[in-house]
Amino acid sequence: MEILVSYDVSTETPEGRRRLRRVAQICLAYGQRVQKSVFECSINDTHYVRLEDRLVRAIDPTEDSLRIYRLREPRDQHVRSFGVDRWRDFKGPLVEAAMKEWVFDPLGLDRAFFFAHEAIVYPVSVGHTEVEPGSSQQQVARLYPLPRCVNAAGGIISNVENLLKFARFHLGDGTVDGTPVLSRASLEQMQQPQTAAGNFAEAYGIGWALSTVAGVRVVSHGGSTNGFQAQLALVPERQFAIAILTNSDRGAAAHRDIQRWALAHYLGLKEADPEPISLPEEALARFAGTYKQQHGHTTITVVDGKLRAETVVRSVLTGEERTMPPIDMAPIGEREFIVVDGQYKGMRVDFIPAATGDKPRFLRFGGRLGDYVEQ
Repeated sequence: MEILVSYDVSTETPEGRRRLRRVAQICLAYGQRVQKSVFECSINDTHYVRLEDRLVRAIDPTEDSLRIYRLREPRDQHVRSFGVDRWRDFKGPLVEAAMKEWVFDPLGLDRAFFFAHEAIVYPVSVGHTEVEPGSSQQQVARLYPLPRCVNAAGGIISNVENLLKFARFHLGDGTVDGTPVLSRASLEQMQQPQTAAGNFAEAYGIGWALSTVAGVRVVSHGGSTNGFQAQLALVPERQFAIAILTNSDRGAAAHRDIQRWALAHYLGLKEADPEPISLPEEALARFAGTYKQQHGHTTITVVDGKLRAETVVRSVLTGEERTMPPIDMAPIGEREFIVVDGQYKGMRVDFIPAATGDKPRFLRFGGRLGDYVEQ
């Protein structure tokens, strides 16, 4: 269905300005902005129910106004636009068609899809999420389809066989059965450092996280969606690849150990975490405070010579907030820490200093930045 969403959010207070940003973020997940506070969305019935629920819960009904209109179809016969027109036709061939033409078909990825109705005709696994954060009880992840805007960020449904076909291509010379797809120089450049990668790798190439294990380059990329988590790692020097797919939102807890075992068992490459160090209480105390992320916030406290992170996350699909189990982190440098237990064991966390003052500017946690907001 084609709908139009318009809103008027009071911005006289800081809370009102936060609501305005939140409403815009929700709309951007489902449609496109055609005027400052007007969005057009092409969505199905399930997404409509979800969009309306999230918007209604995001506004203050005593101060804000929200209107949703159903547009008559076909759109081009009933919508007239004058002046600058920001609308784009997203029903035509876009990223999905480009990926099929330039990646899926040339590489022989016959089980790689963007849409659930394409994948469902083959055997598929069901994703699972925790009933409560930190519990051992799992439930089926019911919110399977994602907004189409996610597809360009990697909303691909596939299997281990296709992931390994993709890996084999990136271990090769850029050809498939003798047919050129990408130049060898481009493949090699993708696996060269392009920028520092923060704390989740040594560097980042083009689409690949780059790290070194026992002096050998490892390139990898992970992925996740509601109820699923995946990891693909390549060792180009040894012509080795491993693909790990898990149908649980805690699946990443297994990725690290499985990958390390495989590298050690098959290649003799053993990886070890750095040993924790001790920092005085006053050095740890400067990191204490609350850090705000786009979809939640993390509070850092000092506990028994370590830092403890307590995080509240807000689902990008439902808007539901959940409090995650606390995570303890030991120092391995002046501003860098490592998670010592639980499903995130071994994950690196660091703090980026501010230009002035003793407090950090950012917390870098799970590949995401959090703004320091309060003590």
